[in-house]
Amino acid sequence: MKRAKEYAAQYRNEPTDKTLAKIAVAFLAEVAELAKMRHLKKTCGHDALIAILNEQDRKWRTFAESFAHVRPNGFELIFKEKAPETYALWRGPSAKEAKDYFAVTERRRR
Repeated sequence: MKRAKEYAAQYRNEPTDKTLAKIAVAFLAEVAELAKMRHLKKTCGHDALIAILNEQDRKWRTFAESFAHVRPNGFELIFKEKAPETYALWRGPSAKEAKDYFAVTERRRR
C-alpha cells in the first residue's frame, strides 16, 4: 500500500486521466487488502469496514490537496458508484436502516 504522497508523486510524474484512474482503482483495491489484513469477514461488524473506508477517504483527500483539478470527495464518489450497498452503510442518508437491512439479509442467507 502506498501513502498519499507516493500517489501524488506518481500522478505528478504522469498527470493523465489514465494514471488517475489507476490510482482510483488502487485505492479501491486497498480497501479489500486492508480488510484481509485485519481479518474482516462478511459476518463481522460493519464498524471495522467503515473505519477502513474513512481511512481511505482521508488518504484520498490528502492526495487531492496536491492537485486543484482532483476532487477531494473523489474516493467517496467512486466508491458510491462501485459499491452502492456498502456505500449506504458508510455514508447513506439512513446508514442505520441500511445496517439493519444487511443484518436481516445476512440472517436469511444462513
